[in-house]
Amino acid sequence: MIAGVTPTPTAWSYFLRHRDNIRACVKQFCIQPGFLPEDFDKAVLEQDVRQLVRIMNDAWFRAPEDRAVYRIPGFTAMCDLLDSTVPGFTGEEPDDENTAF
Repeated sequence: MIAGVTPTPTAWSYFLRHRDNIRACVKQFCIQPGFLPEDFDKAVLEQDVRQLVRIMNDAWFRAPEDRAVYRIPGFTAMCDLLDSTVPGFTGEEPDDENTAF
């Protein structure tokens, strides 16, 4: 958990709805030394938000800088969780410009 914050039920539910696509996206772009897709699965099981954010951030930073990347299933959901467009996942407040709710 980030700073002792547990994801809100709404944010966790959103994550779980998109988990398989996010996992595929992470697998496609995440090339951390020693990263295994099982690391993602373990973090999900343990609701280890710190690890999930670390993994998803790595995938986001390694994704190509091309608008087409947003057409990859799971990429937009991953970004929405990371930038707090879906509030309550990272424990951070959403930016006004990113708030969709």
